[in-house]
Amino acid sequence: LVSGQQIIQALRRVIYNGYLYDMLGMKEQFGLTDSYMYNITQNAVHYYTDGVEYQERDFATPQAYLAYRASIECTNEPPENNA
Repeated sequence: LVSGQQIIQALRRVIYNGYLYDMLGMKEQFGLTDSYMYNITQNAVHYYTDGVEYQERDFATPQAYLAYRASIECTNEPPENNA
């Protein structure tokens, strides 16, 4: 679990790269719907805010789990002016 400025940076990455912005193209890459992307992004937020680590069995498809893992492991930073 991260704290302080690290959690803020992690949440910015999750939102920037997840639903709605999808800067990594995960929706297309993993063949997901907006609904899946929304849930994956929310689960990634829970990972950082509450320490919840979801398992593959928690997702409807293996692709959704892979997108979740990509979301929490992502290092693609949003631009500074996109706070």
